[in-house]
Amino acid sequence: ANYIRIKLIGDPKNPDAIGAKVTAYFNGESQSAQVLSARGYISTSENIIHFGLGSATKVDSLVITLPGNKKVKANNI
Repeated sequence: ANYIRIKLIGDPKNPDAIGAKVTAYFNGESQSAQVLSARGYISTSENIIHFGLGSATKVDSLVITLPGNKKVKANNI
């Protein structure tokens, strides 16, 4: 099974990127996670999000929606 880890880095006002939503698209599927706190179930003190990809070897696109609805997109990861 494959996976991807994404480390979010916020801005000076929100260094832990609290409120950011991350969606990974791969093999016709998607998974999403939102950073709800700097420490806890979804994120750790390093603020890393994990997605299990099953047999997929790449992420077709990754969309990060930051607080304030600014979106960042990356393809073919």
